[in-house]
Amino acid sequence: MALPKAKDLLPAWVKALESGEYSQTRDSLQDNSGFCCLGVLCDVASKQFGYGQWDRDKNGIIGFKTPRTGTVYSNLPNPFNKVVRSELEGELIWLNDDEGLDFEGIAQVIRYKHPNVFSNL
Repeated sequence: MALPKAKDLLPAWVKALESGEYSQTRDSLQDNSGFCCLGVLCDVASKQFGYGQWDRDKNGIIGFKTPRTGTVYSNLPNPFNKVVRSELEGELIWLNDDEGLDFEGIAQVIRYKHPNVFSNL
C-alpha cells in the first residue's frame, strides 16, 4: 500500500486531532498514555488508509513501521516527509512535547501551514 496523498491524509489527520478521541502524550508517537500529534497521523494512516502498522519492541516500547522503513518511535518514518515537511514536523514536535499545545491548537497550525489543502473544505 502506498502512502496516501496529502490532500486525503491531512484533512483526515486534522479531523482526528479535533475529534477528542485521542489522549495526548509527549516524547513518543504512542505510549500507554496516548499519542503525540505525529502519532495521531500514523494512526490515521494505518486505520483509515491501511498504510503502516504499530509495532511493540521486546521492552514494550511502541513504534510505527511502514512498508519502506524499520520501526520508529519518536518522529515520523521517512515516507511521511512527502506529506509533512521536516521543518513542520520539527515545529509540531516542539508544540506538542515542549509547549504542551493541545491537539485542537496543533490542528489549527496544520491548517495554517497547508492552506491549499484546506481552502476547499
